[in-house]
Amino acid sequence: MLAYHSLDVAAVGSVLLEKHPRLVAAMSATLGLSPEVFRTWSIYFLAVHDVGKFAQSFQALAPDVFNRLQHKKPTKIYNPENRHDTLGYALWRERLWQHVVKAGDPFKLGNDLPDYRDALQIWAECVTGHHGQPPVNGFRSLGRDFAESDIAAASAFIRDLDLLLIDAAPAALDIDQFEWAMPAASWWLAGMAVFCDWLGSNQDYFPYETDPGVGLEPYWQRALKQADNAVAQSGALPAGLGAPFDIQALLPEHAQPSDLQQLANSLPLSKEPQVFILEDLTGSGKTEAAVMLAHRIMQQGDADGVFFALPTMATANAMYQRIRHFHRLLFAAPEQASLVLAHSQRRLVAEFSASVLMPDSPPEEAVLLGANEETASARCAAWLADNTKKALLASVGVGTIDQALMAILHSRHQSLRLLGLFRKVLIVDEVHANDAYVHRLLCVLLRFHAAAGGSAILLSATLPQNMRQELLAAFARGRNHDAIEPLVENSYPLLTQWSSSGIAAQPVTAPARAQREVAVRIIQDSKSAFDLITDAANAGHCVCWIRNTVNDAVASYKDLQSTLGDQVELFHARFMMGDRLDIEQAIQKRFGKDSTPDERCGRVLVATQVVEQSLDLDFDVMLSDLAPIDLLIQRAGRLHRHPRDQAGGHTPNSQDQRAVAVLHVLAPAPIEDADKDWIKRFLPGTAAVYPDPAILWRTAKLLLEHSALRMPDDARVLIEGVYGEAKIDAPAPLTELAQQVEGQNSADRSLGNYNSLKFNEGYRAGSQRWYQEAHTPTRLGEPTSQLCLLAWDGVRLQPLYQDETHFELQMSQVSIRRWNVAEEAESAEAALKEAIESFKRNKPYLKKWLVLVPMMQDAGQGWYGKAVDQQGRPVELLYAPVSGLSVKRLDK
Repeated sequence: MLAYHSLDVAAVGSVLLEKHPRLVAAMSATLGLSPEVFRTWSIYFLAVHDVGKFAQSFQALAPDVFNRLQHKKPTKIYNPENRHDTLGYALWRERLWQHVVKAGDPFKLGNDLPDYRDALQIWAECVTGHHGQPPVNGFRSLGRDFAESDIAAASAFIRDLDLLLIDAAPAALDIDQFEWAMPAASWWLAGMAVFCDWLGSNQDYFPYETDPGVGLEPYWQRALKQADNAVAQSGALPAGLGAPFDIQALLPEHAQPSDLQQLANSLPLSKEPQVFILEDLTGSGKTEAAVMLAHRIMQQGDADGVFFALPTMATANAMYQRIRHFHRLLFAAPEQASLVLAHSQRRLVAEFSASVLMPDSPPEEAVLLGANEETASARCAAWLADNTKKALLASVGVGTIDQALMAILHSRHQSLRLLGLFRKVLIVDEVHANDAYVHRLLCVLLRFHAAAGGSAILLSATLPQNMRQELLAAFARGRNHDAIEPLVENSYPLLTQWSSSGIAAQPVTAPARAQREVAVRIIQDSKSAFDLITDAANAGHCVCWIRNTVNDAVASYKDLQSTLGDQVELFHARFMMGDRLDIEQAIQKRFGKDSTPDERCGRVLVATQVVEQSLDLDFDVMLSDLAPIDLLIQRAGRLHRHPRDQAGGHTPNSQDQRAVAVLHVLAPAPIEDADKDWIKRFLPGTAAVYPDPAILWRTAKLLLEHSALRMPDDARVLIEGVYGEAKIDAPAPLTELAQQVEGQNSADRSLGNYNSLKFNEGYRAGSQRWYQEAHTPTRLGEPTSQLCLLAWDGVRLQPLYQDETHFELQMSQVSIRRWNVAEEAESAEAALKEAIESFKRNKPYLKKWLVLVPMMQDAGQGWYGKAVDQQGRPVELLYAPVSGLSVKRLDK
């Protein structure tokens, strides 16, 4: 029943606000309301959230039920373009305000009520936009969807809410602050509406009441008790904090904290929101320093949790395994403080309260076909099946930066992500890896996060000075500071801190274990690269070749395998998630800190950029395709990473006994008369991935001049020499191409501004559409398709990846360029066609944008299937667990 569900959602809000006083305090202070008034008005509006469902056209989506209840056939036809959220807001604006609210004054504002209309209508937009996007603002023709009896029923319900939920006149209010602050506050009010509707739609807590004779008052009391249970089990309330600890608790036994870690342990913190930028060498313990700062911020009452944002899924997986230990220290009862890995739903999550909401198994309820609407529990099921959203609500979330960036894009349910980040310390790792577009989005996210009173910690090996300035300025704008003083300190390593008190930049000393000198050798032909690797492997060394494209990696893997056989392994992003995680775990064991000489001896890993960040790998010999200097510094960090003896055994308490560490770089010579095809002619894939040849040329030039990477001494010189104001001159043809790339970067930054939400406009529908998350551009580049590979044996269709978890569908997914695969192929086999339709029917929460690809096993134990590319041409997909996914055109 509609009225009962509305009270369920309001009851969730009532309990949430009762048990989350810091949320109430922050929001009420922002709006200039007393905490009591904020709670009362919030509960009232949450009860109004589904008022659009009073429309006959919506109720007619279930004509049999409509006829049984009203003894007539519906005459209104539901238009999918005007969803019930839009209908609800239009009804509030056009009829309920004038004839019910204004007449009855439920807010007890008396003669001041008209002055509050605009701000209260924004609040109505927030709650009616509970499906994750604001209602359409221009809809006015109520008669197409509502009969007068519908409006009368909605009006009666609103009057009943006045009597049920609002019982006293508010104290004096600050109308100016309320009106001024409402657009900014609306982002988080909308998130509350989404969350409360989500939890209030869970039938395990709120079963359907089929008796229309139950009065609203007794039902309300029952709903409050049910909501108390639901909110308590949701995992979304702040968890109790653990006892204070110092930095030593985060380190291995007998380990000495680095200078950066000691500073994080002791530097004065502001009581206001603050942002830190930690720059230090790979392996210097930036993560532990960030956790220490977050712990101290939480201990002083200014945060309740943490979200770690990483550049890739591989780095998120690695960070998750490190955070498991820290998580136990942060909270008094860690088993009650959820820790969630945002993207993989891997078995590791089972050690903690991985499901922020119960039940674990989503109910099987169908979508309302043809109506662009989902039933409440079907919508809830889709949420429950997707950990990427739950990670932001968890006490500690770990995921890719994309999960956080979707909070500030025109993305469905972005408001829930913002609510999830509320009172979290946002820790963003590998900030230097962001391109112009992602950097722009991160700046917007920092502004939103700062405005909500959150703090942030940004980690990077090195950052150009201009990027540091922009990141700090973006956070400052969120605290209503339009400008900050220019950065002066440019030492390295460096901790930079900003709060409303100003900038504090403190140089630190890199730990001895991280200080290193790596010789650099340029290799100018592929045969020499091949010989280097085979000779090193035959000598018993473990080797890594980092290639810049998947195609180059696969080709090199096959060439080396023809000589070295099973000694060679391959790792890139075009594996099914399950295989990718398995490979990641295997290489972590074979090449990680605790790997043994027998495990490492003569092994070769050919990989793409997925290994250059956050994975704790250690190679004897490394070859890399030419890449920008900051990425080569990162890659070099996986060379002689841990001290070992000559046989490769880990010797943590002694010096490394291996030969001098050398980073070999496959690159053309940086000649002074280089033409525009200088890199494209030598490494065409690299030219496509890194389109600014001047950056690559300056990198190669500086590497030749320095002949070594001496860290930390050379860090600023190399970074500023490639990227900074004083960068070295590149040949004119490359500079001309660089100017074109800078023009594209400028366009990307502008696109970032366009795609991101405008903070001051508030949660209101504007000129832009709100997209499903799969189509929300957190990163630029060619569009991709998310494939779900399904094994077909002629009888049964099931996920290609099988293990003991309940996430085989997620584990069977792989991403690929949409140019290569855009749509499912139409099956000519009747049995397969029916199996696909049945598969979809039985999984209503399956993401609609997934491309389902049935795969059949070939004689070589690989798999093949068919799909359609972006041009409508048939393609064959080939998949093997050792080499990943490849695509072959069938019309050639």
